[in-house]
This record gives sequence, structure tokens and C-alpha cells, in this order.
Amino acid sequence: TYTYVGIAPPAPTFNPPGKPFNSPLNVTLTSSNSTHQIRTLLGNSGTLTCLNGTVYSTPLTLTQSTVVRAIACNQGVASAEKRESYT
Repeated sequence: TYTYVGIAPPAPTFNPPGKPFNSPLNVTLTSSNSTHQIRTLLGNSGTLTCLNGTVYSTPLTLTQSTVVRAIACNQGVASAEKRESYT
């Protein structure tokens, strides 16, 4: 019997990367493959996995300083977590 284990995808790309901002800022996340699901958490607390976090579907609108954390998931296997700080 074989058990298929998915291959970990590359971490999502942030546009723009972390930076200071003064007004609402839209942050777009992309994955190298459109079939990979992106999951996000804001802030530094909590564990981000393919089973929790918020499923990303539209750009994030930031209105205050925060850290955006994201992973890409491929059949339940997570990429490395990527973090960007927006202040």
C-alpha cells in the first residue's frame, strides 16, 4: 500500500513586501501554482497550518501596523511560513 504525500510548495509572494505605510494598503499574495491554497494569519501569535488561518481569496486591506503571515498548501502539505511586517 502506498500513501501519497504532497510536495511542499514554495512560500507565497507578497506584493508589496513589508514596508511602512500611512494610509490603507492593499497586500496581494500569490502562489507559484494557482491550485495551491494560501492561508494567512495577522500578528505573531498562533500556529499557521493548512487546517487553520484564513483562506486567502482577495487582497488584504491593512489600516494599522501588523505582521502578515502566510503559507501555501498543496494537498495538505504546507510551504515554509513567510512573514512580512507593515508599520
